[in-house]
Amino acid sequence: EGGSYNTFKGTLSSLGKLDKFNYSVALSRIKSDAYSAASEKYGNTENDKYQLDNINSILGYEFSDNFKTDFVIRYNKSNSDLDQSFGSPEFWDDPTYVFDQEEFFIRGQGKLNLADNKWNQKFGITYFSNVREYSFDTSAASAFSSWSKYDGKKYKADWQNDFQFFKNNLITAGVEFEMEEMTSEYYLKSSLYPPDYSSIIPKTDINTIGFFLQDQIKIGESLFGTVGIRLDQNSQFGSAFTYRFAPAYMFWQTGTKLKATFGTGFKAPSLFYLYDPLYGNTELNPEKSLGWDVGVEQFFWSEGFSIGATYFFNKFDDMFGFDPITFQTVNINKAETKGVEVFTKAVLMDGLEAKANYTYTNAKDKSENTPDYDKQLVRRPEHKAGLFLSYSFNELTNANIEFIYVGEREEPDFINYPSRIIMPDYFLINLAAHYDVFSFLRLQGRIENLLDKQYEEIYGYGTAGLSVYGGISLKLE
Repeated sequence: EGGSYNTFKGTLSSLGKLDKFNYSVALSRIKSDAYSAASEKYGNTENDKYQLDNINSILGYEFSDNFKTDFVIRYNKSNSDLDQSFGSPEFWDDPTYVFDQEEFFIRGQGKLNLADNKWNQKFGITYFSNVREYSFDTSAASAFSSWSKYDGKKYKADWQNDFQFFKNNLITAGVEFEMEEMTSEYYLKSSLYPPDYSSIIPKTDINTIGFFLQDQIKIGESLFGTVGIRLDQNSQFGSAFTYRFAPAYMFWQTGTKLKATFGTGFKAPSLFYLYDPLYGNTELNPEKSLGWDVGVEQFFWSEGFSIGATYFFNKFDDMFGFDPITFQTVNINKAETKGVEVFTKAVLMDGLEAKANYTYTNAKDKSENTPDYDKQLVRRPEHKAGLFLSYSFNELTNANIEFIYVGEREEPDFINYPSRIIMPDYFLINLAAHYDVFSFLRLQGRIENLLDKQYEEIYGYGTAGLSVYGGISLKLE
């Protein structure tokens, strides 16, 4: 596939099975001259290129009907040009700012079925590494130059058991152990403001062991429910108990479904949030939440058309946010989000399908005695809506159109904090189509941002204008 901004995307994949051995392997590259990371509306004109290379593979072996293994390897390598993000956006353009990242994921897992498939087990070991390097203007005479490196690793072992001794009851129990470690280096030099600054964090780690139990039950043909509990023991933040309850009831005579959920959450800050030299904060507390929702969905015409609505409420303590002055991760003492989501999907006529949704969100900072008390949480629009139409002319040809609306959002004014900037709403139209020339050859194309709307998802950051892409997909068996 290729198109606007000198963009190229290529993927080569193969999958198959030979006796008891199966495999799936994919190689891909995405490369683009792209657009300015700092919005062009402020006079930033330098394009920020990027490239991403990916390898993804799964190797499996079936030792018997009851025991199977999988070996998963993923590798990503990317490099991107960036811009600065401090002060006024008119000065964000930086042709020297680059970002390099390497990610490596490897997992071995087994699946064991016992007691005539009434006891299914899945167990595995995972290793993940993420290395990120940032640098800009490393010349000795520059006013500012910087280099930083973050090296993070995660190790995980997990064991899950599914027990289904009764047809309408599935019990899941298991344990997970995860250890995260990182090292970090940061150097900042200035010919105008000596001395130089450096921050070096030696290897730091944190681990969590979690136990979980869940029961999925079906009573008759109408009542469904899920009850789950979890206990986590974090080496730095202690223990946390969370739970979730999710019932649903179906009135088959009228095609009406009632559903609800109620639960709590716990999220410990990552080592990046805690110790990264630029964005970290060692004083962070874990994030805790309580939430519930209730909804109804009505089906018509043999499920060809349905409409539904859900009301939701969430309460957060020590929610993760960011400081608009230092850009560090901080805790928002208390926050609430509530609102309603309305959705519908329908087969309007033979070959024509439609999906639509609208979400109203009231997200407020409830931290008393702070400048942001009772203000809207930043970057949370009150109104979002979408419409997706898909039409299949025949078995070979399909076209679709997508409408996206995002309402106004509030952003911190970095220059005049605690003042805020109102980000304008925006409306996007995307088109896509494909045609199957043969059973093994597909031609495809898409147009994004059809109206060439100039907009910002986040204050000061660039987005793509009118973009056209086309490509082919070839499948051989």
